[in-house]
Amino acid sequence: MKVVIVIMLSLSLFIAGCVTITGEYTGHYLSDKRHGQGTCIYGNGDKYIGEWKDNKKHGQGILYYVDGGKYVGEWKDDKMHGEGKLYYQDGRIFAGHWENDERLSHGILIWENGDKYIGDFIDDIRHGHGTYIYSEESRWAGNKYIGDWKEDRMHGSGTYYYADGSKYVGQWENGAQHGQGTMLYSNGDKYVGDWNNDNRDGHGTYYYVDGKKYVGQWKNDNMYGDGAYYYLLKSSEENIEELVIAWEKVENAEKYIISRSPSLTGNFTEIGTTNDTTYNDTRTEPGSVYYYKIQALSYTDEVFNQSATINKDLYLRSIIPGWGQYYSGKTTKSYIFAGGFVISGGLLAWSLSNQRSKYQDYNDLHDEADRSAYDKKWDDYEKATYLTWGMVSLLGVVYALNWIDVLFFNEIEFDQEKQLITSAANDSSAYFRFNIFQDEKPINGNGVFFSINVNY
Repeated sequence: MKVVIVIMLSLSLFIAGCVTITGEYTGHYLSDKRHGQGTCIYGNGDKYIGEWKDNKKHGQGILYYVDGGKYVGEWKDDKMHGEGKLYYQDGRIFAGHWENDERLSHGILIWENGDKYIGDFIDDIRHGHGTYIYSEESRWAGNKYIGDWKEDRMHGSGTYYYADGSKYVGQWENGAQHGQGTMLYSNGDKYVGDWNNDNRDGHGTYYYVDGKKYVGQWKNDNMYGDGAYYYLLKSSEENIEELVIAWEKVENAEKYIISRSPSLTGNFTEIGTTNDTTYNDTRTEPGSVYYYKIQALSYTDEVFNQSATINKDLYLRSIIPGWGQYYSGKTTKSYIFAGGFVISGGLLAWSLSNQRSKYQDYNDLHDEADRSAYDKKWDDYEKATYLTWGMVSLLGVVYALNWIDVLFFNEIEFDQEKQLITSAANDSSAYFRFNIFQDEKPINGNGVFFSINVNY
C-alpha cells in the first residue's frame, strides 16, 4: 500500500509540472511523448499549434503570443529554425530564415502600411546592405532607397529614388544625406557636392538643364558665400553678330550700366544701359575676348547700395573700437583702434587704482604726523587724480577718433574677383561668370566683372 501511494504521488507531481511548465497539450503522442500534430496552451497565455517531435516543437507550426503577435514557420528542437514569418503586434511582418530562435542576417520586414525592407539584419535591426520600398499608403509613396544601413538608419553609401523621377547618389549619415553626393533632378538639373543633414551645404556645383551652372559655396540648401554663375550666351544668328548677356537681378536696382574693355586692366567704356537683366551687344569681332562690367543703379542714378542694413550692423559693431573697422574690411585700422582702446583702458584702470592708493595713504596718516607729511600725501593724491583725468581724456579721444573714422572714412569694401572664363576653342557658344556676394552684400561702384570669348 505504501508503494502505491508513492507512485501515485510522483505521477501527480509529473502531471502538475507538465501543466505549469510546458502547458496544456492536446494532440498526438508517441511513446508517451508529444509527437505529430498537437496544440499546447502555455501558462503565460501563449499558444502553439503545429507539429511535435519528442516533446518538442518540431516541423511546421504557429506560435500565438499573448500580446497579439505570432510566428508562422519551421521549428527544430523547440526553437524557431528555418523559414518563417514573425507577425508583430504593431502590424509589422518579418519573413526570413531563423536559427535557434534568432533571425539570420538577411530577411524581409513589412510594415502595416505596406512599407518593405529587404536586406541585412544584426540583432533584430536593419544593419548592412538593404532596400527600403515605400508603399502607396506611405507619406513618401513611390520613393525607394538602396544602400547601406547602420543601427536601423540609412548610413554609408546609398541611392535614393524619388517618386517624381529625381535620384540622389552618395553618402548618408544617421538617416540623412550627408557628405559627398549627387542629386539628379527630374527636370534635368543636377547638383554635385557636399551635403549636411539633407541640405546642400559646403561646396558644390549645380548644373542647369539649359546649360547654366553655379560653382561655389552653399548653406542650408541655398547658394551662399563665394561662388560663380556660368551662363550660356546665345546669338540671334549663326554668325554671332549679336551676343545676349544676362545677369542676376539686383534687388531695388532701377537701371544697369554695361561697360566693356578688351583687357582686364584696360579702360572700361560704357556701351549701353538697360532696365532689364539682359543686354544685346551687337558690336563684336571674331576671335576677340571682351571684359564686361555691370553696375546696378538706383533711381537716383547712384550706384545702388543697401546701406541701411549694412550701416546699422556697422554702427552696432563700432560701439567697440576696432570692431567696426574689422567688419568693413579695414584690418590694419581695426588693430590700431582696438589696441588703442585696450591700452588706454588699461592705463585708466591702473590710474584709478593708483589714485585710490594715494588717497588711502593720505587717510592712513596718524594725527601726530607733521603738516609737511600731510601736504606731501595730498600732493601725491592730486597728481594721481590729474593722471586719472588724463587717462579718461585719452580713452575719450580714442573713442571719438573711432567714431570719426567710422562715420567719415570707413566705406565698406567688397571683394570682387576678376575672372577670365573662355569658351571651348571650336564652340560657337560663350560663357561668362560673376561673383555671388557673401552675406548678401550689394555690388559697389566698381561693378561686377566677367569676360566673354567670342568665337565665329
